[in-house]
Amino acid sequence: MLTFIEDWAISEEESCSDHNTIKFHLNFTFNNNRQQYQYSGMRFIMKEQQHTKFCKTFLNLISKTFQIDKDEENMEEIDEALNAQLKEHKDISEFMEKYEEVIRLTCKETLKLPKQQQTSTKGKSVPWWTDALTILRNRTNALCRRFQRTTNNEELRENRKNRYLEGKRKYQAAIRKEKLNSWKQYCTTTPSDNPWNAVYKLASGKTRITAAPTTLLKPDGSKTANTLETLEYVAEHLILEDNPHNDTDYHKNIRRLTEQPINTISDRDFNQDEVRRTIEGFNPQKAPGPDGITSDILTLVLKASPKQLHQFTTNA
Repeated sequence: MLTFIEDWAISEEESCSDHNTIKFHLNFTFNNNRQQYQYSGMRFIMKEQQHTKFCKTFLNLISKTFQIDKDEENMEEIDEALNAQLKEHKDISEFMEKYEEVIRLTCKETLKLPKQQQTSTKGKSVPWWTDALTILRNRTNALCRRFQRTTNNEELRENRKNRYLEGKRKYQAAIRKEKLNSWKQYCTTTPSDNPWNAVYKLASGKTRITAAPTTLLKPDGSKTANTLETLEYVAEHLILEDNPHNDTDYHKNIRRLTEQPINTISDRDFNQDEVRRTIEGFNPQKAPGPDGITSDILTLVLKASPKQLHQFTTNA
């Protein structure tokens, strides 16, 4: 389904959930060039021996970016000065963007990215293919190239031609044998209590693909014209219109309560210990975001500037 999602965005509207609403469009237009979804984002590799270098580079970039004239070896003084700048800064979002950019620069200078692995395959794989067939194929191709490149010696060319044809016959015979063995194994694993199963249908040529319904019959006797109209009709039937005139007394009371301002006591601010336990509790095996910053990196940032991250969570 991910390949059909387009133009997704995080909505800023209020919702009844603790999470933000994500809006997106589904495009079911047939496209032969549509690529399968693969995660292609960054993921920095963090090793234990790089922790000290990461912290020093991070504090150095913090001092340069925010113009802090403090000793780079003293993390507490830099953290205090940075925290004081944040309290005086008018635009917290701009300050956080600069802080995140320092983290990204530190990662690029001190950490490495894994090499991109090419996993694309041409054509379709078959269940009967084995490593032995791969070796025979490479050997047959090598004999073919050796035969084609021999042009000056007719006797040697004829000898290599015969060796190539013999290798080709063995390769083709091995393919036929593996196909037959695969089919026998498939038929053997089929349960005997149902003789009219997939094996019978394949042998008799009675396999067919059930087409998905694209039209629906409406109550007035008419039919939907295409898939889009069918989806719209199903959505209108399952998702009722929010019309205040159709509300019962119970629903009217709920609508009235939702429109009233919420007068509750504000939650207390997070303390540094809660922020530390939350960050250290992150699973390091989880996939990072587009910036490639993992929980291990965030833990080192917390170690270098604990007051700063605590201030971010308080003012966010």
